[in-house]
Amino acid sequence: MSPVRVMCPPACADALPARFSRPPSTPGTPLDTPRPVTISGEPIPRVVGGILGLTGFSTALFIGMAAGNPATTTLGRGLLSMIVCYIVGRMLGSMGSAAVGEYIEKYKADRPAPEPPSELVELQNQRNRHKQIVEEMKRAA
Repeated sequence: MSPVRVMCPPACADALPARFSRPPSTPGTPLDTPRPVTISGEPIPRVVGGILGLTGFSTALFIGMAAGNPATTTLGRGLLSMIVCYIVGRMLGSMGSAAVGEYIEKYKADRPAPEPPSELVELQNQRNRHKQIVEEMKRAA
């Protein structure tokens, strides 16, 4: 996950984890907010931009053909629509990705991992000691 720059009003400065050195209300303060990625590993803004761009293109083609416009006019408007929708999709995807990243960080900070039960820790220690004894016996043999 790559960091993203997020500006936050002074009211949310209390909600930030302690690892941020300055409050986010200071203009130009970058926050190390992780960006979620899709299952395929692609950044979310690129995926949202591509989907919105293709949707805009296909919508423009369909409307242009239904209106009876010439093919060159329809394709030109479709390409323009695709470019505009792609840019808007990238912006929307970036905002959504930043919001999800901030929520994930807050969720993790509010819910730390619980300590394992003492019985489990004891069993793991016994298992590790058993492995050490077996390794020593193998080396001695």
